[in-house]
Amino acid sequence: MVDGRGYWAAEFYDERDEKIPADHYCSVDGAGEWAANEFCFQGKAGAASVRILFRAQAGAALHIDDVTVRPVSHRYVARRCDRLYKTIPPLNYTPAPDRWTHIRRTIEKLRAGGPLTVVMLGDSIINDTGNSGWETLVERHYGGAGMKVITSTRGGGGCSYYRQKGRVKQYVLDYHPDLVIIGGISHGYEVEPIRDVVRQVRAGCDADILVMTGPVTPEEKLRHDYLLYSGQPRDKALEKMAAFPGRLRQMAADEKVEFLDMRAIWQDYVKQSGKPDEWFQRDVVHANARGHQVLARILECYFNE
Repeated sequence: MVDGRGYWAAEFYDERDEKIPADHYCSVDGAGEWAANEFCFQGKAGAASVRILFRAQAGAALHIDDVTVRPVSHRYVARRCDRLYKTIPPLNYTPAPDRWTHIRRTIEKLRAGGPLTVVMLGDSIINDTGNSGWETLVERHYGGAGMKVITSTRGGGGCSYYRQKGRVKQYVLDYHPDLVIIGGISHGYEVEPIRDVVRQVRAGCDADILVMTGPVTPEEKLRHDYLLYSGQPRDKALEKMAAFPGRLRQMAADEKVEFLDMRAIWQDYVKQSGKPDEWFQRDVVHANARGHQVLARILECYFNE
């Protein structure tokens, strides 16, 4: 029972009982009445145990009774995604017909039924995207192709962090990916660290690479934080923010990796939905279950033939 808003989370620990940076957080809303809730989460790579947490937002009351955790199939997750998707405005997004130029091996593996290992590298935004269940939706379009998604993330983790010595091996190469997806909002609007990570991945394996812009967090929040912490003059900082998607697209073209402007698609969806940003968010930065479904459906459309 929730009177206001609360949160649930699955936090994962390795064999030494050390916390793994990737987790699964989501919100629960209510009006002070008992209600049954069902959520799905995916175990993280290297996890030996999971701890389920519940937390009330300031000023809210949260009461929990009869919690059960059980394994479910990818098909079950996809059906749950479908039920939730019916409660939000439909996505109106048509992918470009010339996409997939640089992820042909990924598409061929999907067509062949897998297996396909996807490493999603970045921050809590890419972690949320990986937690959305998008792969279960894509699998259905390819006859149940076996996909394994690994969210290799840390809070605030941008490519300035991952480019440092040994981290590409730790966070990407050790998982032997077929596809690497780089995304999030924590790159400091810098393209060169992302280029460096792309080249390190290329030097270490033959995985396809997809680079994405970061969705969810409202522009006002991103602008406020960047102006506050970047240490740059206001005009220069704003110009850098505005130019980033175009520079990232150009970098992807130069390096011959795939590019997806997730942020533009997200912003267009929210605008068309008629709902405020917070309807899709669990806090001022991250997505709730509805927001997760938007992210999942964007990627489903992108990978669907």
